[in-house]
Amino acid sequence: GSGLLRRQKVLESCVRNLSDMLTIPLTVKTRTGVYNNENIAHILAPKFREWGANLITIHGRSREQRYTKTADWQYIKSVAQAAAPLPVLGNGDILSFDDYKKAMEAIPELTGVMIG
Repeated sequence: GSGLLRRQKVLESCVRNLSDMLTIPLTVKTRTGVYNNENIAHILAPKFREWGANLITIHGRSREQRYTKTADWQYIKSVAQAAAPLPVLGNGDILSFDDYKKAMEAIPELTGVMIG
């Protein structure tokens, strides 16, 4: 889970080993970070690509934040930009087709969104 965000060597090993062993594409889902106001997903996104991930889903909240505030879609955009050309799905507060449409129009760098 999100605890791996604090253990980057273990996280790297997991992603690299899974990427090497799987015969299907590897996807990674992450949060903005562990703690509020300490976003690290934009730093990890290019590393996920380097380590062998084929797609990233970024949830726009930290582990600490949980569901107490709305997802940070501006930060999701910055992660999508940092991950390019890796496909990125945005996640957080997508509860309707209108939410989907707004997210995709606001952030053309996204490949798609994950509901929820």
